[in-house]
Amino acid sequence: MVIWLFIKPYDHQVMKRPEFDSIKTYAEFKKYKWTWNDLVSICKEHGLKYQATEEKLLKVIEAYFNGVKIPPKRNWYSNVVLN
Repeated sequence: MVIWLFIKPYDHQVMKRPEFDSIKTYAEFKKYKWTWNDLVSICKEHGLKYQATEEKLLKVIEAYFNGVKIPPKRNWYSNVVLN
């Protein structure tokens, strides 16, 4: 017995996301798909904590939109903020 499956091609429009700095609210930020690497890059560029899981990075970015800047951990051996 042969079963034929007709699969509709994956059809969705990819929403082009704007530059992070042009986004004004966390709600707008959440409209777009961000990879873990994207989140790490955003956090590094803005001096935020970047060594975390995707879930925690999203919380750091949400805090950033709410006016709270969570800095990265310090390197206590040289007493400088990690880059």
